[in-house]
Amino acid sequence: MSLEDVTGKRLGNFNANMVDHNYFNLIELPLVKGNFFTEQKSPKYFITEIIISESLARHLYKDENPLGKILQIQATQPLKVVGVVKDYYSPGRKSDHAFQRYYLPYAVFNDLGFEIKLKPGATLDKQTLLPLLEAINPRLRIQELTTHSNMHAALIYKHKLTAGITIVLALLALILAGAGIYGVLNYSTHMRRYELGIHLAMGAKTHRVQYMVIKESIQPILYGIALSIGLTALIYAVMRQQMTTELDINLLAIISTMPMMILVSLVACYLPVSKVINEDPIKALRNE
Repeated sequence: MSLEDVTGKRLGNFNANMVDHNYFNLIELPLVKGNFFTEQKSPKYFITEIIISESLARHLYKDENPLGKILQIQATQPLKVVGVVKDYYSPGRKSDHAFQRYYLPYAVFNDLGFEIKLKPGATLDKQTLLPLLEAINPRLRIQELTTHSNMHAALIYKHKLTAGITIVLALLALILAGAGIYGVLNYSTHMRRYELGIHLAMGAKTHRVQYMVIKESIQPILYGIALSIGLTALIYAVMRQQMTTELDINLLAIISTMPMMILVSLVACYLPVSKVINEDPIKALRNE
């Protein structure tokens, strides 16, 4: 919802909740400064108060004290900042803007959402809840009844699914890359069997031959990794200048992937030469 300052200047669109005076204590969202909403005695209550999150307070007022400041949703409805509450994390939202939120008190019983906290081990169904709601207001009806755990599971389901598919595809790509590297190096080593057989027949140590072949095979792979990192950094720098949306880069994923790629490459380099070394050098000299 849009928010304006006391002069009518538009401050931007922010996440908004309409709640009552019990909401923050019920969901255990701490108050940083100020007070919660005044308890409403009548459904015709006219909204005059607003509570903002820490992130929104920093965004609007920097280091100033926001208490007592006047904000408005429309010019005829000034709202006094009476409190500042802690930010809370919402799955799938990483930017600071996601934490910039304000709260208004409910003015009428329209599309109400009830947060009900149960005692340990207690359960609640529609048949039990309906009489309680009718005692509050005969017009209240239940459109949907669900638990917080189910709501949370629905919020993170697509992210878990995306993460699972990404992991499977990454492993598949790693396996294919390893198989490709192994195939190329295996063929290259096979073509050098006669050369390696001469080294072994003349008394060269097996570990020296292994080191020589692995060193020569791993160098192009390391050059390729370095080149890919450079091209990725260049593309990121260009796209960051061209795109209006923010591009996030996961350094942890990159740092953890590089050692894995090098390890797969080393294994792919070691297996072909190990196969040649463990055989009789005479077979290599005969090019069998």
